[in-house]
Amino acid sequence: MKIIVTIKQVPNIASLKFDAEKKTIVREGIPLEISSYDIRALIKAVDLVKEHGGEVVAMTMGPSQAEQALRQCLALGADRGIHLCDPAFAGSDTLATARALSAAIWKEECDLVFAGRCSVDAETGQVGPQIAEVLDLPQVTAARSIEIKDGIATLERETDDGFETVRAPLPLLVTAAEDFAAERFPRKKDREAAKEKTIKTLTPSDLGSDPSQFGPTGSPTWVKDIVVREQKRRCQYLPVEKLVPKLLDKGLFSAWEEDATIVQSSRKRLEGEFLVVAELADGEVRSVTGELIQEASRFTDNVSVLLVGHDTGKHHLYFSARGVKKIYVADTASLEQYGTERYSEILKRVIQETAPTAVLLPSTSQGRDWAPRVAGRLQLGLTGDCIGLDLDEEGQLLQYKPAFGGNVVAPIVSNTMPQMATVRPGILAPAPVRKAQPAEILEISLENLPDERVERV
Repeated sequence: MKIIVTIKQVPNIASLKFDAEKKTIVREGIPLEISSYDIRALIKAVDLVKEHGGEVVAMTMGPSQAEQALRQCLALGADRGIHLCDPAFAGSDTLATARALSAAIWKEECDLVFAGRCSVDAETGQVGPQIAEVLDLPQVTAARSIEIKDGIATLERETDDGFETVRAPLPLLVTAAEDFAAERFPRKKDREAAKEKTIKTLTPSDLGSDPSQFGPTGSPTWVKDIVVREQKRRCQYLPVEKLVPKLLDKGLFSAWEEDATIVQSSRKRLEGEFLVVAELADGEVRSVTGELIQEASRFTDNVSVLLVGHDTGKHHLYFSARGVKKIYVADTASLEQYGTERYSEILKRVIQETAPTAVLLPSTSQGRDWAPRVAGRLQLGLTGDCIGLDLDEEGQLLQYKPAFGGNVVAPIVSNTMPQMATVRPGILAPAPVRKAQPAEILEISLENLPDERVERV
């Protein structure tokens, strides 16, 4: 069994400093470390190979100092390392990064690809699913356990509603949650042994790739600015009867007081359709869907919804009452439960057929699972876990992405259409109920949908 583990070297967030005047992160003297979810993925890979035999290959993309991270992986039990290192890779967004890593993984022909569920600096969670899309692998995100038997993996994964057990054939891509493996540290003899293990450096030419597919030229998104957020921490002792009114006044269940200063209310309007991807839970529309409808309506009068599931007709009035003009419906018994393969194909078809200006999904466990997959399939820019949207002076959609534990907020711009983002639940105002105007109902073709390769147990 061969397991490739992709890792990322990140700044130690507790040591980060910001230059508010220059709007930059001060990197000099800041210690670097491997993202904690990646460490857990690596440790689990080493344990699996001890049980089943094979090898663990640690892989990273980054500047020359990223070799230190690979050496740590070798000390933790990886057998060898692969370092994608070339100026052409610098400045890659998640999709360009996934392209590069996928090209290197493809040459290795492995059984499993492990990655952290997200990096602790940017927290996008996009590279793993985008690698799975490029390599046409089934994926299980946010896994907390895995067992392998007869070429089949049985995993438990985290969802917003608890945990679920799934089964999938190898080869497979898995992103690791915090419980995937217990963290451990290399001993001195392990660090000494790691010095004898090999690290291979690869460039775009070694991958057989065009350098323009990476770096800024190959990236559909870029950071337009950095907004440094001053952390305002206050401590008050309040009795319970005063606590709830205080939290409500600060923005509980709506835009939090400090978050409201990040995104300004835009009066500009955009032509074209904003597609909101609805999410259902326990037979009801998740409240975040209404928040996305309200946010989309700030920019256009042409808000549509994609509704996937079974027996969805009972939800049509919900959307009509919130000003939605069109409801694209994919309704059949096999879609009652979410599945990455079928849901991704349906969203891809709707995007291709309707050509919306923007596509908004909830930043839930489900939204983070399929949004990167669709973005990878259509080669679209994607901004994950946004806290709001706005328009700049040129009419470009600004997607506000928090990073480094919320210490900075970066407005992200995309050069692909439609512009695509997942938005954090509970951060925006819900859509008000209006006088219902019946929305146009449009059925989506369900012919030739792919089979699910990951099944619930």
